Amino acid sequence: MTTPVATEDPRAVEGSRNGWHRAGTPPAAVVLGVGNLGIGVYRSLGRCGIPVIAIHSNPGDVALASKFCRVVISPPLDEAAAYERCLMEVGRSLDRPPVLIPTNDRTALFMSERRDVLRGAFRFILPEPHVLRGLINKREFDLLAKAHGLPVPQTFFAATLADIERIAAEVPYPAILKPAYSPAWMRAEFQARFGKGAGGFIKRIVVASPAELAATYAAVARYDPEVVVQDLIVGGDEHLVDVYAYLGSTGKTLAQFAIQKLRVLPIDGNGVGTSVRAVEVPELEELALRFLESVGYRGNAAVCFKKDARDGRYYCIEVNARLALHHALAAACGVNLAVMGYQEALGEAPREQRSPLPRGNMKWVTLKDDFQAALRYRRRGCLSLPGWLRSLAGSKSFVHWAFDDPGPACARFLLTCAGWGPLERGPLGVFRRGLRAVAYRLLTRNTARPTQTRGPGIEEGSDDLGGSGPARDLAWAAGAPRGNGARPNAG
Repeated sequence: MTTPVATEDPRAVEGSRNGWHRAGTPPAAVVLGVGNLGIGVYRSLGRCGIPVIAIHSNPGDVALASKFCRVVISPPLDEAAAYERCLMEVGRSLDRPPVLIPTNDRTALFMSERRDVLRGAFRFILPEPHVLRGLINKREFDLLAKAHGLPVPQTFFAATLADIERIAAEVPYPAILKPAYSPAWMRAEFQARFGKGAGGFIKRIVVASPAELAATYAAVARYDPEVVVQDLIVGGDEHLVDVYAYLGSTGKTLAQFAIQKLRVLPIDGNGVGTSVRAVEVPELEELALRFLESVGYRGNAAVCFKKDARDGRYYCIEVNARLALHHALAAACGVNLAVMGYQEALGEAPREQRSPLPRGNMKWVTLKDDFQAALRYRRRGCLSLPGWLRSLAGSKSFVHWAFDDPGPACARFLLTCAGWGPLERGPLGVFRRGLRAVAYRLLTRNTARPTQTRGPGIEEGSDDLGGSGPARDLAWAAGAPRGNGARPNAG
């Protein structure tokens, strides 16, 4: 295995058709989508000297303020043809094919469905199409899990009200309602209606009776009629445990890591982890790895479990067929899953990785969201403010803040302050606009493509960027990250 090292001389440019690669820099990694997961990917790769290009349709995402990425603002993924054209233009603009990395189910499916086209401009690691589809689609996953001995909750599938009426007489209550395909519930309109006040994106709806199940289905069916009805796994959010793994091209497990969720938002098992810790659960790790190996999985994956307080058994909730949100905690503990996928995509053989640190000593925290979660737990009477503060003790990997990459934390702080109510009115509005302008500068300093689209929290009317397309500025997108000695080359 070779470890990429960034060049320290920005003038050292290879003789390539566009002069966009510097001598000594490895091929770029192109990361699809951003958010909290994206920040971890940028840092995991960038700290190893790997150039990172972020492809995203929302210029207001604070992840884009990271010094470890260069940004191309793309059309939304819903406009699949335009998104693909933008992506291919980026890939073909670089002399060496970059490595393509998905960060959510939608981008993983997009890559899988277009893998033959994308191979003309990119390198990537994906499981076979039927395996990927079988893990993302809830109906297919239920069959796959049962066929390979992975314990899952009792599950029913419905696509019509008649199906719901039949299921209502069989399922025990309380039960949960989930989408058969999770992106269907990620739409802003759906979340505004069903997740209002929850503090984040909801993944499920709990129903207490047959009548409530029928009424809830009638309301959600207009967004997507295909749903899953499952037994509710009883237990607190601390019963949630995820097993991360990387399986190489031969099917052998090269790395594994487990995390326990301490708090989530929305709470009650309905959201994503806001505070998690590294743990060792050998029997659960063995179960997850046996399943992944038996289905012929390749690449990064996360197998998500919850322990039922009634029988003490773990049941699998889902499998993420990609890097998962808290992979940065694994990297902080010495297991860099993002780099392993990058190396294998380039044809290198990643070495096996095991955490050299005692896992229980390290936590991953997204501070603002964790505070919001703590307030909700406090209202339930299961967490006090001093208890929350004590829980933050020990070694931590913060999502937004890092001493070597403060940009995302600064941008989020500025946008949070700008959203404070009193600043919306009167003469303080000038101060609010100033905060937003500074945040905008942070978010656009690495942008390689002009855009007039504004994401959440970006002030309308800010100066547009110059240029004529994503290839314009990729001279510095393909260079070493700032802070490693190289500077952007705007050409």
